[in-house]
Amino acid sequence: GNALSDFAKSKGFSEAEIKQAGLNSKAYNGTSHDMFRGRLMIPLQDPQGKVIGFTARLLDGDDTDAQSPKYINTPSSVLYDKSRHIYGLHLAKEAIRKTKFVVIVEGNLDVISSHQAGVTQVVATAGTALTEPNLKTLSRFTGDIRLCFDADSAGAAAAERAIPIASRVKVSLSIIDLPSGKDPDELIRKDPNLWKTAIDSPHYALDWLTMRYQSLLDLNSAPGKREFSDILLPVVRGLADPVERDHYLSAIAKQLNVSQSALDQKLQKISQEPTMQRRRTIKVSPAKLDKITIENQKIQDKFLALVLMRPKLREFL
Repeated sequence: GNALSDFAKSKGFSEAEIKQAGLNSKAYNGTSHDMFRGRLMIPLQDPQGKVIGFTARLLDGDDTDAQSPKYINTPSSVLYDKSRHIYGLHLAKEAIRKTKFVVIVEGNLDVISSHQAGVTQVVATAGTALTEPNLKTLSRFTGDIRLCFDADSAGAAAAERAIPIASRVKVSLSIIDLPSGKDPDELIRKDPNLWKTAIDSPHYALDWLTMRYQSLLDLNSAPGKREFSDILLPVVRGLADPVERDHYLSAIAKQLNVSQSALDQKLQKISQEPTMQRRRTIKVSPAKLDKITIENQKIQDKFLALVLMRPKLREFL
């Protein structure tokens, strides 16, 4: 519980320094303890290979605390900034320069599996939070960025958010599609060649987004056309290049069988709206909807439990 803190103190580090490094934390009753216990430690390193933090995975079979999250990370510190960190970059940068592209995945273990399979131009961000600093850092090595996030709603939403960011940074963003239900680690364990084939066959990001919603929506119906344009036009609006923007406006008009002037009018209306996250509801099967609802309820319950146990958190409610 306190072995690491005690060891650090024996080497002359203060309680405050240990806390600033993100190596201990305080419980709700005020007692402090080591942040990482009973976990597989994955060091996070800067582009030069210096350790700046940790991701820690709960070991299978460790049931000391049934409520413990599967993964925990070092909190933000003077060394570790989650929004800027790129996992594995110090080991991938030479391969990125050589192959002239980089693959971004969700999980640290996906990176490890890929490197073990000999595909080393692979890095990870903190989950699906791909940021402008991430892309700016990677753009120093290549302009060809390929995303391979999980094929769930969170992964798709993250890819969608990344398109205008990539446009601002002036990099080419494409999406890697994996077989249904697979993540990179699973695919590599099945056959590393399947992973190599997948990363060599990416779809340009906006084309991928278009194909995704073509399969989810009925583009022959008025509601389907409205929803399709609601989704794609804000993304097209975020494109920095006017020629690319015009290309996609023309393409969307053809797909919906509407005039480009109608889309221009709608785009202008969107431009005048306050900037906000537009909530969208795509029709999904009842089974999937139930699963999403259940997961959301679990998150809410856990959040309320935390607020109940830790009064200091109530100001955030």
